[in-house]
Amino acid sequence: MEKNKNKNDWKNIIQGFAGDMLERASDNVSKKVHVFVAQLKRRTIGLALVLIGFIFSLVSAAILINAISGNEYPWVGWGLTGLIIIVIGYVMSKD
Repeated sequence: MEKNKNKNDWKNIIQGFAGDMLERASDNVSKKVHVFVAQLKRRTIGLALVLIGFIFSLVSAAILINAISGNEYPWVGWGLTGLIIIVIGYVMSKD
């Protein structure tokens, strides 16, 4: 009888310890996932705003080049800005 009680005591201790460790690990993972999702949302919104600002900057650069070149070449600003962006994209994508 004493032997069975001793086994049950050890079994309860081990189950309690394992259950506590699993609960802590689960809470830790849950917190890390929550932080990751919050950072992902913030960074996605930031990237969208940066892209919108970049588009406005490109449009303003094209309009500025058009104003400098005068009425003789009305699309040179748009073409030159596009060409510069293509070159920058090509250089950045090369290994």
